[in-house]
Amino acid sequence: MDLFQWFERISGNHQRPQEDGSPAVRRRFRFHGRVQGVGFRYEARLIAGELSLTGWVRNESDGTVTAEAQGPEACVMEFVRVLESTPRFRITEIQSEERPVSGEETGFRILY
Repeated sequence: MDLFQWFERISGNHQRPQEDGSPAVRRRFRFHGRVQGVGFRYEARLIAGELSLTGWVRNESDGTVTAEAQGPEACVMEFVRVLESTPRFRITEIQSEERPVSGEETGFRILY
């Protein structure tokens, strides 16, 4: 069972976004709340892989997690939606900003 099958089973309302050929976007997100020590970075990497996104995720010293995700806008937004819907995370705030698209990445990685 892949991530989307699992999520559909637990949420009952999940749909994989359709790739419509739209240009790639890149967004940086800062997640606040209970996001460290709960597998957030590993889950983010898994979700990004399922959505064919590139970028990275890392823990910050203030207890937040920062991620940059790049790909079709619908997939980037689905990335955030799935993270928000994961029961073991308690995201209290998400800050978002647009970033320039990078042509150098080939995958999504965890930064340490």
